[in-house]
Amino acid sequence: MAKSPLRVKPVKNIYRANYPSYLDKNPIYFPETKPYPFSHKLIKWVSTSGLASALIFGSSDLSAQAHQDSLYNPFTLERSQVPYTPVSFGTGAPTRLRSNEAIEAIRRAFKDSGIELERNVWLDKDVGVRLDGYSHQRNIGFVFMDHTNMDQSFIKRPKQGRMARAMDAQQKIKRAFKEDLRHIHENVDRSFQEFLNDKEQFVEGWSFYNRGNEDWDCLEELKDLKGTQSEKEQFIKLFFQFEEKKRNRNYEIEKLDQKIQDFLKHIDVRLDDPFEKLVLLRYTLNISKGRTAHEQYKQRLVREMLEFSNLKSNQDFIDSFDMLMQFYLYNNGSYYLSQDLDYLDLKLEIANAYPVKSWMKRTKRLDQYFDSNFLSFKEFQKIIKNNEKGKQFIAPISHRDGLMIVGGNFYDVPLELYEKQKSIYQEFSNKNGMTKEVLDKKRAERQAINMQYTWKQLKDLPKLESDSIRQVQRKNLKNIEEKYKAMELLSEEEKDVYYAKLKDVEEEIRAAQKKSAEQAKENTMRRLENEVKRYIRWAQAQMGG
Repeated sequence: MAKSPLRVKPVKNIYRANYPSYLDKNPIYFPETKPYPFSHKLIKWVSTSGLASALIFGSSDLSAQAHQDSLYNPFTLERSQVPYTPVSFGTGAPTRLRSNEAIEAIRRAFKDSGIELERNVWLDKDVGVRLDGYSHQRNIGFVFMDHTNMDQSFIKRPKQGRMARAMDAQQKIKRAFKEDLRHIHENVDRSFQEFLNDKEQFVEGWSFYNRGNEDWDCLEELKDLKGTQSEKEQFIKLFFQFEEKKRNRNYEIEKLDQKIQDFLKHIDVRLDDPFEKLVLLRYTLNISKGRTAHEQYKQRLVREMLEFSNLKSNQDFIDSFDMLMQFYLYNNGSYYLSQDLDYLDLKLEIANAYPVKSWMKRTKRLDQYFDSNFLSFKEFQKIIKNNEKGKQFIAPISHRDGLMIVGGNFYDVPLELYEKQKSIYQEFSNKNGMTKEVLDKKRAERQAINMQYTWKQLKDLPKLESDSIRQVQRKNLKNIEEKYKAMELLSEEEKDVYYAKLKDVEEEIRAAQKKSAEQAKENTMRRLENEVKRYIRWAQAQMGG
């Protein structure tokens, strides 16, 4: 076969993805908008046309829709969306039902199904688990899983980074002195390397942190360094000075109890190694400033810590701190447990009854409390298997489940309100002399000023020169504002009339948004109720009921 030359041939049509608009109807609540073959119109046509018509499409095409009405367990491992990857912030995360709202809907579904549930039941049948609701008579119940009762095994383990180290710490209970000392060494080495790679950017980072405050000598000295490998010792000295400045500001050292201030000075004088010193200074502030629901427990730890100053050996001083921090961190990384008064009572009993060196040998009751109140991922899997085998019927309902997502037009507002708002604003602008043509001209003038002083043009200039140019830019923009302000026709009293009208419309819009959000939440709770009732029907069928 003869080889043919490669040729570039233009395509006639290009596929363009048609992404849904936020104005589109949500197919969850408007099934007629679902695509073929799941629309209500198609299902109705198939049901009236007979089996032969359905066979044209094949059973697999309609199985998903038919599945909605069959008996099945809706609370499976796949639906639970665990294990999960936690996020630091809520940006982009969907709005979910609050745990108490979800539990309210679940209990209502059981009650509507004729099942009375006991609350807070410890079920030690095949798998020890504390249930939110259970009927011994009907052998059915549920456990709602959220951050208050899921342990660290529900979190997908990251390969590296701060969260990975934290999980190691919680699993091994070793996030104490040696581990923290290593982290600080790594942080200093990493910071110095960043300084060598780009001194200007590194200095800018320190300057940004210090913005709006007094000049720090360490920052000025950092600027004087040349950025060479031989300056590491000087860099480390400045690094710890910078840490001290941050610590004094963030913790407001001068406002702390005098005993804590004296103890911080004691650490500073007692230890020579700046790395060891920094670790213990952080420990002191974490304990004394830490938020806890149990003030007596906190004060007990503070008293124990202050006693360390009487130890003669520096090694004993460090070891005692190490044991104290291991005990302090012994809550498996759970914020919920750190606010649990019963759990902290147990810790306080241990601290009052034994010397600090024995605290970590007395954690059996803490482990028992944790095991009785927290689910592990293995226990959750066991519940799933027992459901499948018909040994027990406990619905493990996860807060991560998509059922908890508040769907629909969360902030749906009638278009006439936006039209009303737009109409008032246009009338106000026209009567004030700020017509569309005038505003377009103002916008063009502002844009011309901004284009003269772009970030790209200024970023490489010396700081004094760039600051001077920005001042000129701000002045020119202010002149434009003043020029068009002088062209306005309405008095301040006349403007206030329009401002009041706009405020009234904004309140109407907020009221409509609130109503829409409440309806969306109610729809979500109703959907959850229906799925719980489906689970109950499935469980009863498995039991032969």
